[in-house]
Amino acid sequence: MFDFSIMGILGEEKTFKQKLFRFMVSRAGGIVTLDIGEVKRLEKRFPHLKGHVAFIPYGTQLDFFKPTGEEEVMQIFVPGTDPDRDYKTLFAACEGLPATVLFTTYESRLPILGLLPVFVKHRRLSSDELRHEYARSAMVAIPLDTSSGLNDAMGVSVVQEALAMGKAVVASHTSAMASFIEDGKNGLLVPERDPQAMRAAIERLLVDKALRDSLGREARRYAENHLDPDRCTKDLANYFKRLIADKH
Repeated sequence: MFDFSIMGILGEEKTFKQKLFRFMVSRAGGIVTLDIGEVKRLEKRFPHLKGHVAFIPYGTQLDFFKPTGEEEVMQIFVPGTDPDRDYKTLFAACEGLPATVLFTTYESRLPILGLLPVFVKHRRLSSDELRHEYARSAMVAIPLDTSSGLNDAMGVSVVQEALAMGKAVVASHTSAMASFIEDGKNGLLVPERDPQAMRAAIERLLVDKALRDSLGREARRYAENHLDPDRCTKDLANYFKRLIADKH
């Protein structure tokens, strides 16, 4: 199985759907997850799968998402469309800061946010426009609220792209984000739903270009070492070979 949030869907295994899903998961020969912490949680829930649950990122296109040398502007870029994006916390955190916020969620999700603050802009972007906004932004923010428990893997695509672009990243400290970001080395992690902590991290990056550059260099290095699609594909192929070997 390929896991975005098996534990979230399983919940407390009380409903018919949850019980049926548990039966399906229990019949899997192995699980590939996007969250290092999910490996231990799944192996605890399904002891017979111990050793057969693996964290393998799907990677990103390093030749497309790469540093371009464009001049930065004081913009906080918030790409992604996942429903667990915590825009309200981010907007509260950025009130009064010397930066604009650009976010890219679906238009259908805008009404629940109400009137946007004057420093916030919304746009839907093509792939080339997406790369351009990554490149010119001072940082990338990934504000998340996983309290629903349905999908802790939110933000994984964006964090891989941002790391590949060599950007300083501020992300909510979910298990999935911590699978890719080492706090203080290749990004900054802050508690979920905490506008004060989010603001402090953003302010820190806005005033310290050397820190932004350092985090960005480490971000790109991480991407080159761990997020190359060829490497991820090989890791996945080797994982399947191991599962087959273990069955014989």
